[in-house]
Amino acid sequence: MPLHTKISRLVTHRRGLVWLFVAAIAAASILVLVTRMKLDTEVLNLLPQSFSSVQGLKVYNRDFAQVRELTFALVAKPEDVDKLEEFAPRYADALSAQPWCKRVLVGSPMETPEGLHDL
Repeated sequence: MPLHTKISRLVTHRRGLVWLFVAAIAAASILVLVTRMKLDTEVLNLLPQSFSSVQGLKVYNRDFAQVRELTFALVAKPEDVDKLEEFAPRYADALSAQPWCKRVLVGSPMETPEGLHDL
């Protein structure tokens, strides 16, 4: 007897058993969805967690909630820290001259009286 004939006979003669089977599959599916479902809408959680750049982006996303803020971090080797200290004010001045830039804070605003006033 072909398979389609067996299935049609099962569906027509054992209708209760078929509905019980369908209900069991549906209940198992719902159980799996409820117990295992973790919807994560955070895009950064989809990126590989082993990269330090992803960790930095997650910290930035957590700590800076203003969408109008843009942070530039200047990184230097330990032997070039003096050059970085010379370059940072010139970089901030050049950044302030940009037409799209409204305010530039160099370092933490808590470090300077002007920064405290800006806050």
